[in-house]
Amino acid sequence: MSGKKRGLQTPSTVEAIRMASASILGTTTGKGYPLGSAIGTGSKMEENSEDVALRITPLIFSLHDELLSSENLELLSIEWDLEGGHGQEVLPEHLIITGGKFGDVSSHICALSWEKGIIDPFKMDSYISGVAKKLSDIERAIIVNSLEYETDGIMILKRFSDRFNSVTFVEMLDRQFQETWESQKVKVENVDIETVLKYEYRDDFASNPPGPRIQRRKSAEFMMPDANENELVLHLQHRLLSPKGLEAIASRIPDMGRNILAELNEYAYSIEEVDIARAGIAALVSFLGKEEVTLSELSYLASQTGEFSEAMSDTVDALAEVLEQHATSGSRFTIDEHQQALLSLLENQSDYLNPLQIAFGKALLEHLAKSIRREFPTAEVIRAWELKATLSYFVAFARRVLGYISRELQQFLQLSSVHSIMRQTLQEFKDEAEGEISDPTELMLFHKFYSELYSLLNAIIDRKSYEGFERKPIEVLVDEITNEVSGAFKSIDVWELIGFGDLAEIARTEIQSRSDSESQAVSNETLLSLLSDYEKFVTETLPDVAETFLSKHFLTAVIDTMSETEDGLIAIIRRLIDAESEKPDEWRKEAELWLSQLGALIDESMPLSEKLFTLIKLAYMQLGEGVSPDSVIERIQEDTNDLETAYNEEVEKWVETCRQIDRENEPIRENNEKREAKLVEAVKSFEAEMKQYEEALESHKHLLAAHQLEADGSSPPPPSPEKPESLESRRARIDKEFPEMVEKQKPPKPEPSERLIIHAALRDLLKESFEKMKRSQERMEQVLTLRLRALRAEGAKMAEGLTIGISTGFLEFLMNSEIRKLGQLLPRVKRAYLRDTDDPSLVYLVTYEFRGNMLSVSIGNNLLRRQ
Repeated sequence: MSGKKRGLQTPSTVEAIRMASASILGTTTGKGYPLGSAIGTGSKMEENSEDVALRITPLIFSLHDELLSSENLELLSIEWDLEGGHGQEVLPEHLIITGGKFGDVSSHICALSWEKGIIDPFKMDSYISGVAKKLSDIERAIIVNSLEYETDGIMILKRFSDRFNSVTFVEMLDRQFQETWESQKVKVENVDIETVLKYEYRDDFASNPPGPRIQRRKSAEFMMPDANENELVLHLQHRLLSPKGLEAIASRIPDMGRNILAELNEYAYSIEEVDIARAGIAALVSFLGKEEVTLSELSYLASQTGEFSEAMSDTVDALAEVLEQHATSGSRFTIDEHQQALLSLLENQSDYLNPLQIAFGKALLEHLAKSIRREFPTAEVIRAWELKATLSYFVAFARRVLGYISRELQQFLQLSSVHSIMRQTLQEFKDEAEGEISDPTELMLFHKFYSELYSLLNAIIDRKSYEGFERKPIEVLVDEITNEVSGAFKSIDVWELIGFGDLAEIARTEIQSRSDSESQAVSNETLLSLLSDYEKFVTETLPDVAETFLSKHFLTAVIDTMSETEDGLIAIIRRLIDAESEKPDEWRKEAELWLSQLGALIDESMPLSEKLFTLIKLAYMQLGEGVSPDSVIERIQEDTNDLETAYNEEVEKWVETCRQIDRENEPIRENNEKREAKLVEAVKSFEAEMKQYEEALESHKHLLAAHQLEADGSSPPPPSPEKPESLESRRARIDKEFPEMVEKQKPPKPEPSERLIIHAALRDLLKESFEKMKRSQERMEQVLTLRLRALRAEGAKMAEGLTIGISTGFLEFLMNSEIRKLGQLLPRVKRAYLRDTDDPSLVYLVTYEFRGNMLSVSIGNNLLRRQ
């Protein structure tokens, strides 16, 4: 073999652009059958064309259906800029989805382009509507000609769908849909901004591909255009207002780019590159003589992999000469015969290649034969010159793989080491903490903290991997990452991580841990039922009231009714609320509360637009504030206070009744007291008189005996003493003068209602749980902060005996870092266009701005600016 390195022609810039582009067409036929095809970004995607398309279609239609049901808007297009793909290699810079419809046939395109501005959404929308019309015509022809729809008909439609997508892909590469200033039908200056939403976010590099992670909304600003009253009222009827619609636009769309890119990334590579990488890793393991290495061997490996890379590069150069020699040989063989001929030519290079290089070359030829079979699946014999393009691309892939395999090995070993050290340390800490924490509140808080800490750790490590590790001692990397995690962890506000659902879960655990004894005022089952009612209020009732008040249908009904009657806004809204007959009592109670608050904020002298604008702001304030734990506790406190007030009013009525009875019983009591006194006095008088009588009677007996002894019969006997009036007679006289009277009985004191007892018990339980959570928060913060500090020393110790397997994880690492390059792109949503289904000229423009850790979402429409 000559010392001069030679090679076949490498892929052209045009081919590189094709690899950095993709077109995925999805269609739903008039009969509801899904069709799809994907082309571009490597042989794996085209091999799984239909599967790729049909995995992306549900993502698009899910958002499409959400906006259609909540706002009556169809998704015209969404665009993302793809960051991270601007180096020497040509990678996609733009992702767009857009769709069109004709009759019952709906089509959409999802396209990756190598350059921004290649696709104008309005041009593509018009084009895809034309594709939908063609497919609709074909479907109608199938039906008219009585073809078997589910077999022959679908196959015909699939072939045409694939053909249309191929044409779309070529025309995209040919810049047929290129965006120009004139082609942008709706620009920022053509819309009135109606809403600006601001969210905190952070880029999550733990996912592949990475993407923005929306954390919480910081503000919602609603604006009115500069217009007259009639125009303002019209504008209010067409605003994008529903919470579901705004949530879809502000949260789902930014994340949707990552989801689409993730689906594409599963297939966005060439099978040949994976095969070559697998062969290269096997050769590397053979070259090193081991499958696992320790961190202490990193410096040694750097020199070894350099030597390996040079040896394998020589192998590819030799193989390139062999392939070129064969391509010009004029041979006409079967694929197996071509493979055998190439093996013979390679073995003739044994004077220049060592056994490991020969083995690597043979492995490459095995994979090359597979590639040829994929390229010529039905060919029996092939001329050698027909293989030239396949051989050329295979060599280009081989050189590409060898260009990064040694470099990426260092990254793989460092990343794997840091991940292993940090995760193992945190897992040990988690196991230790869970063994020591018995209180369910503290355990829940710990899991919240730990989950956020783990997420931060992964995001930071993966971001460093995304940016590329500098070669440093492992303890230095661990120290840097620990410092960054500590800084990020200090900024965490746990109460922004905890919702009412978490507090309810703590309370539920507390309730279930109690013994359900007869001594308890409230049964566990009753308490759990009430807790579930409040959870339902937070998750269902409150959002449903907001959705109703902010729906276009509701606002339009209010405005239409105002034009037909002289009734005030509050009365009209109350009638519309009453018309919601299917709504439960809890919904009506909350709607009435909002209405009373609205009444305090407006007066009838205000213009209608100002009153409706106040309603919009009130609804979002109520929805935003009403779901926090302290807000729900306050609501339970208010409900308990209402029940206590009703109970106290009942007690007051009872007290007044008792007082009235006391007043009515006073003369009765006086009469009975006099009667009792008279009776006592009568008894005393009777007893005294009887005593005197008995004494007189005894004296009379003695006098009578003396008289009988002394008397001569002529003197009369002494008179008998007079017997006192009987006690019964005296009592009868007193009964007549002071008859016995019965006092009115007081009613029993009212008992608190069961509802009051339950509400008070739940209120006290939630307050106690809330306070316990606050106390636990401080302890958890201290414990986790100390643990983060200890990570440095522990990480360095763990690094000493750590081994990393090359053959087990290196290929997957290469898949994520070099082979599936879409996984290294960060999608930043740029703008979205929405279109009113009833008025296609009414277009909504949503723009997104990422600055620092803040995402600003601006929504506007062209209602008042249409020409």
